Amino acid sequence: MAPSGREHPLISYARSLKADPAERINFTWYLTLLLCGILVITATVVAVDLDEDGEESSRGAAFAAIWSMLMMIALCVGGTIVLRKFRNDMMIGVLLGVVVMMSQMMLMLFAVFAGMADDNRGHADSDRAMSAFSFVISFVLIVFAAVLFYDRESVLANPAAPPTSSAGGDKPEAPEPSDETPVAAVVDSTQPPSDKMDAAVGLA
Repeated sequence: MAPSGREHPLISYARSLKADPAERINFTWYLTLLLCGILVITATVVAVDLDEDGEESSRGAAFAAIWSMLMMIALCVGGTIVLRKFRNDMMIGVLLGVVVMMSQMMLMLFAVFAGMADDNRGHADSDRAMSAFSFVISFVLIVFAAVLFYDRESVLANPAAPPTSSAGGDKPEAPEPSDETPVAAVVDSTQPPSDKMDAAVGLA
């Protein structure tokens, strides 16, 4: 129990998630990475169990489990690289599209393995485990996509400052003479060196 007068760490972290958009993105992405690690273990066990069944349908489901695992690993690696190094509009948009498509693929895997678990075959427990993790990952991915879309401005790199010179390439104007400024200092800085010397001699 937290001491009186001090806020519980979980409540403090929840407040930081609410206030900091980048922290929300990091939290959902780290949760995705954690579930990806669990999926690697689950998919490997399920694939071995289904392959031992010997049926063609089971081997097809085993391939689907392994392929989904490899796709999730590729998504985690690529997404981490994008969020760390390539934070621009195009790459963030590509990441959003890939995440949404992976979410739909995991939802379809959930339906497939849930149907296989209802057949009451020898690997029903493995099918239920794979269907459960597929549904959880599908939900977390769609949540991450929504958070990234809503808070995308917090991860985009700062845009380059607009150029100060005009598009037509106009030359800078010479400073206006004042009472305190010597007349010789008002020589146009855009003139060639020879013209500057003639102008200075003429003013002298």
